[in-house]
Amino acid sequence: MISKRLSSFRVAGTLALTLLLGLGWQQGLADEGLDARIEQLKGEVAVLSQELLELQEATLFPADTRVFLFLSLVNKDALVPESIEIAIDGRPVATHLYSPHEKEALQQGGLQRLYAGNLAVGEHRLEIKLAAQTGNERYVRRESELMFRKRAGESSIEVQLGATAPDFEPTMTLQDWQ
Repeated sequence: MISKRLSSFRVAGTLALTLLLGLGWQQGLADEGLDARIEQLKGEVAVLSQELLELQEATLFPADTRVFLFLSLVNKDALVPESIEIAIDGRPVATHLYSPHEKEALQQGGLQRLYAGNLAVGEHRLEIKLAAQTGNERYVRRESELMFRKRAGESSIEVQLGATAPDFEPTMTLQDWQ
């Protein structure tokens, strides 16, 4: 009787182990399918996020009135910006305090996008307040007012900062990208 019970337990144990292994294998397949579906959904979310960003940009900045303002250095070693404040038609639109990494990027020829917004077609006044270190190690603060014309369609305007030896007096000019 005891051996019959042991046999029954062995058969039941083997059967239970087989069922558990089978269920575990099926669960592994289900997990793999779930992982693949999660990755697929992540991809779909990334695409939708990009489309939403593009739609938001088009809505906030319609192409007819869109204007972008960039900053560059003309003389890479003559002027290092510390901070900048920008106003258009008396309305502050951008302020920035430069990190060492950003200063280095500008000195290597990089462009910084200062502003993206909307302006009506016509004449506008750009007010710039610049704090910078010059090539002769002086710290300067300069203010400048420059006029520009916003044309129909998208406009991109570059503020070019420069300074020349021996006095390293900062200059600010505008370049309209057409």
